Amino acid sequence: MIVTNFLESSLKFFLPEFFLISAILVLVLYGSIFSVSKEYQFPLIHLAVSRVSLMILIVTCFLVLLNVSCTKIVFHGAFICDTLSQCAKGFSLFSTTTYLVVNISYIKKYRRNAFEYQILILLCVLGLMLLCSSYDLLSIYLALELQSLCLYVLAAFNRESAYSTEAGLKYFILGVFSSGLLLFGMSILYGFTGTTNLEDLRILFHLGAMSNSTIQTGVALITCAFLFKISAAPFHIWTPDVYEGAPINTTFFFAVTPKTALVLGIIRFYPFSLGVQPEIWQHIFFFSALLSVVAGSFLALKQRKMKRLFAYSAVGHIGYILLGIASCEIDGLHAAIFYLLIYLISSFGIWSLITSINNFSIKVTTLADFSLIHKSNPQLALSGILLFFSLAGIPPLSGFYAKFCVFIASMNSAVYVYSLAILIISVISTYYYLRMVKSTYFETKIKRANFYPLPKEVSHVLSTSCSLLLFLFINPNLLWRISYELCLHLYF
Repeated sequence: MIVTNFLESSLKFFLPEFFLISAILVLVLYGSIFSVSKEYQFPLIHLAVSRVSLMILIVTCFLVLLNVSCTKIVFHGAFICDTLSQCAKGFSLFSTTTYLVVNISYIKKYRRNAFEYQILILLCVLGLMLLCSSYDLLSIYLALELQSLCLYVLAAFNRESAYSTEAGLKYFILGVFSSGLLLFGMSILYGFTGTTNLEDLRILFHLGAMSNSTIQTGVALITCAFLFKISAAPFHIWTPDVYEGAPINTTFFFAVTPKTALVLGIIRFYPFSLGVQPEIWQHIFFFSALLSVVAGSFLALKQRKMKRLFAYSAVGHIGYILLGIASCEIDGLHAAIFYLLIYLISSFGIWSLITSINNFSIKVTTLADFSLIHKSNPQLALSGILLFFSLAGIPPLSGFYAKFCVFIASMNSAVYVYSLAILIISVISTYYYLRMVKSTYFETKIKRANFYPLPKEVSHVLSTSCSLLLFLFINPNLLWRISYELCLHLYF
């Protein structure tokens, strides 16, 4: 009877995760058998596993949608199943599916039979799904470590490249250090409060537990670890090196998929659990937001390599998201979630464009490699310009509207100094996006590159991203309403 009640109350809400775990185990067995069998060897086992992984993610997404309207705390308070977590899971699954669709062209081009790559991707998605539902510090830590361990291996997956090995090693060493800070901070919180549940912590902090200086130290250590995970300044040093050294398809995955779950984990711990006493972490977030925009704007000016440029660009955009979160009000959280969704839509297009050009024509490593694209493929050049302008926040694209919402929310929270400073500094970031336009339309190279037509799946991703960026500027009501409803579910 107890087992039956447990299954009915907890396991049925985690059906997507259990399905994904079972599918991963079957894929490991499948890949292990067919990759070494001479009788049943496929020419491209990696491609077969990639297509099966696509189907697994689609089925998992449908299972997530079945529980999107329920709210339930399961596994003795370790996880929560609500609308916010289910929507975050759905978006993480959708972004991974889009990534795998674009990655098929990479597999066909380089013909690598490393099926373990897809297994690591699925394990990372599993960690992100668990992080979306985490309602306890221990579950947050375990979910973060699951996805981080997969990312360490993915960064160093190209064993033939010394740069990839160096990127994985740097990421691993710094990541382990940040994990130690996270665990140490959580230990301090547990030692002085006696609980790791987010709801219990919210009640204790409402009663004034934050006044203890030791607890403030634990919160500061956890904050440093979270800022490292989302590559916010001053803990962003690993980002350009890892982006540059990792394979191009892995960089695509780094830049897009993990951010949704990480931002949700930050929102659950800080505005939800610690929102009643935001004095300690709020100033850290504001300072990190300002420093991230400064680093993302000034350090990107001297970059000539493509992946390092967009690494610093990602650091800058994280600053805008932190500015909205640090306001600790529903309008700021609403604007941060809206900005995150718009940024991810732009990132889908940008990285699919760069990845596809690398796969089908030349290696795009510097800004000069974009020269004369408008003559060989004018549609591709126009799509790239729209995506660059959206990241820069130039109307009539939704990137401008997203930045406008973040600044309005921060102003309404009376954060005038940080908001005005970030607003002034953000003007500088438009320079390197305009430099992309110059490289695409006005620069010439001695040897002209030959650009081939893009595959259909990449064309669909590019056209969808550009269309959404234009449409959401004209009529952002649907996405605006969705992000607002998600913020309401966080508190009510």
